[in-house]
Amino acid sequence: MAGNQRQFERAVRRAADHVEKREWDKALVQYEQALAEFPDDATALAGLGLVYLNMQHLEKALHAHQQARQAGSDDPQVLQRLAGIQERLKRPDEAADTYVALAERVLQERDIDSAIQSWKRATQLSPGHPIARLNLAKAYASQGYTQAAIKEYLELANAFQRQRRPDQAMNICQQALMLDPRNNAVLNLMSTLRNILAPAEARKPTPVTDLDDLSFEDQPSPSQRDEGSPVDIARQRALSVLAEAVFEEDLTPVTAPSRPSATALTKQEIDTLIGQALDFQRQGLVDEGVAAYEQLLEAGVDRPEVRFNLGLLYQERMQWREAVRHLSLVQEHKNYKLGALFALGECHRAQGKIDQALSYLMEVLKLVDLTLVRRDQADDVIHLYESLVDSYAKKGDPNQARNLIDSLIRFLNSKGWEDKVKEARERLDSVAGEGLVMSLAEIVGVPGSEAVLESMAMIQELVKRGKIFSAIEEAYYAIRVSPSYLPLHLHLGEVLLSQDRFEEATAKFLTVAHLYQARDNTRAAIGVYHRLLRASPMDVTVRSRLIGLLIGRGAIDDALEEYLALGEAYFQLAQISKALEKYNEALRLAPRASDEDAWTVKLLHRLGDIHLQRADWREALKIYRRIKEISPYDERSCLNLSDLYYKIGRPREALTELDALVGHLFKRQKFKKALAILRDAVQMRPNEESLRFRLAQACLSLGEKEEAVAELDALGDLQLRAGRTQQAIETIRSIIKIDPPNVESYRQLLHQITGQRS
Repeated sequence: MAGNQRQFERAVRRAADHVEKREWDKALVQYEQALAEFPDDATALAGLGLVYLNMQHLEKALHAHQQARQAGSDDPQVLQRLAGIQERLKRPDEAADTYVALAERVLQERDIDSAIQSWKRATQLSPGHPIARLNLAKAYASQGYTQAAIKEYLELANAFQRQRRPDQAMNICQQALMLDPRNNAVLNLMSTLRNILAPAEARKPTPVTDLDDLSFEDQPSPSQRDEGSPVDIARQRALSVLAEAVFEEDLTPVTAPSRPSATALTKQEIDTLIGQALDFQRQGLVDEGVAAYEQLLEAGVDRPEVRFNLGLLYQERMQWREAVRHLSLVQEHKNYKLGALFALGECHRAQGKIDQALSYLMEVLKLVDLTLVRRDQADDVIHLYESLVDSYAKKGDPNQARNLIDSLIRFLNSKGWEDKVKEARERLDSVAGEGLVMSLAEIVGVPGSEAVLESMAMIQELVKRGKIFSAIEEAYYAIRVSPSYLPLHLHLGEVLLSQDRFEEATAKFLTVAHLYQARDNTRAAIGVYHRLLRASPMDVTVRSRLIGLLIGRGAIDDALEEYLALGEAYFQLAQISKALEKYNEALRLAPRASDEDAWTVKLLHRLGDIHLQRADWREALKIYRRIKEISPYDERSCLNLSDLYYKIGRPREALTELDALVGHLFKRQKFKKALAILRDAVQMRPNEESLRFRLAQACLSLGEKEEAVAELDALGDLQLRAGRTQQAIETIRSIIKIDPPNVESYRQLLHQITGQRS
């Protein structure tokens, strides 16, 4: 009824005025009066929910926002507030679902950044949420962030595996593999899933009792495993290549004879000399072998195999200078690089040149490590080894460096060292959190490294079997054996987290992060903080420390992402002033970002949202004006500016903002979007004649005659009720020009009105 409509509109206007003045009690009364007339009005229900939220009546605020959604509201601000309320009421799964709905809503406006933030928040609240994880992975993939996409696919696949749904997990892994067919983490998980999906009788579990019994996906043949150290492997290759060289038809000296007086050798003589050198070396006749290889060099047969073997023979004769000279000439050759570097390290160690020896041996381990890590980890691994060598040089403690060198030599000379490094890398990756990269040197250089690896394997096995207390005891035992090995402490922290012993786990992780910082391993410290935040996303102290590290590392975009999360956390904790403070800090950092304008707009929107939710219209107005200066046709800012101008009683500016946005959309031929915006504006302010007129004109220009007539009819009714008869007459005449099916009724109405006036 008309009377009820007027009462409703009057109550809503008064409620808005009270909200602007933060008079929540009075606003509550007005919204209740409005809803008494129209109980299912989505706008009034959303307003009521906002009032309850500011009055800290969270259950009532939740109910009102849920009713607003049921009534058809898909306002992103309503969904944002609803999700926040659900979080504060400790309903993480419901909040996650709402964030997913919010992401779908903002995607309609092509706001992919906001959608990603909503999906990320959903996964923080409900780590196994399949829709959020899958959509987040697809969004990252579409933007070219392959590793981030694969990470989300892996999280989802692991969640399915934990839920005993291996077939779904395998499907997700296959999607991830399309992005990176050689991704080790995906391939390893698929291997595990295949074992789960295989018939039980086909699986024969083998208990791990010794490091030499450990198996890998790419298991080398027994002959390969028995080849020994990098030097032994390279020597065998050099002997084989040189033996095959005698069958080369064009085997001629690579260079001229080293002495002018030397007689050039025939092909047959060179073949004979090579055979002799190989036989001498295989029989352990070092002096004879040296003489034969030297003759080959004098004859101009300067091949890498000759240099490498001669260098090794000089090493056996302890003629270090000659050994180093020949080995250095082949240290960059792809077939002999590892062997030459290892032998050079041994030569320098034998001469007491500790720094040089450590540099060569660490280079060997680094090259081995780089074949096992992911591509995106390579730069960090290289930096870790460089930092480790530098740290030993700075310490100036030859005994400590000598112990590390001896550990490296023993390890790389040990039987099955290739299998062991694979096992070590798997163990390191299993305890490394997000963004946390560790080097093999961290385990190889640890006293009793094999025992430590066995303990780590045992801890994981005990956790799988549910024997948590035994796993914790094993972790403490391993730490007593090697207290400085930080991955063990991380392993213990993970076990403590699995038992909800959050305070102990947090203390452990924070200590590890501090030690990584002290060791100048910022990347590792960042990874530890990321792991902590996955467990406790609302921990503002940890997130603040993480931001400081990211800024110091120059990762400004990552720091700004964390600022967004930090501000949101403070907002959810109802510390609004702190949220505003952090967003403003981020704004000061934005000029250093990869895209200053994009980040500035994103942060200003966060500030604007807070001021809108606080009903601080004038501050919000300032924010959205700043956004418009940067991005004149930013849709959210234009619409919010128009709405704010109406709220502060400046309708002319409100229409100017709306006209500018709609005009821009028309120029870009986004007609449906423009109509939707005008319809929403009319729905929010049904008695605003200017809005009705603009919607009617837009519909008419796009051929939507029926809707245009309906809007002009409503406009004429408003004009008549307001006593503006002449304007109503003009409106009716406009309808008659359109010639709708019931045009005769409008002619009669026009005749009736004009007759009354005369």
